[in-house]
Amino acid sequence: MAVRAALLRVESEVLKDHLDHCVMGAMTGDDLADRQAKASELIELLCRASR
Repeated sequence: MAVRAALLRVESEVLKDHLDHCVMGAMTGDDLADRQAKASELIELLCRASR
């Protein structure tokens, strides 16, 4: 149980870091393809996290 809780914390930190840097950078940039790629990555990460 403690291991699962630790993994969830790590997953949360990875997701937060991805949002703070990669996704926010892409969303404020001018590259449409990059925005679409980061949005897809985010959706994939959220799907994985919900399992």
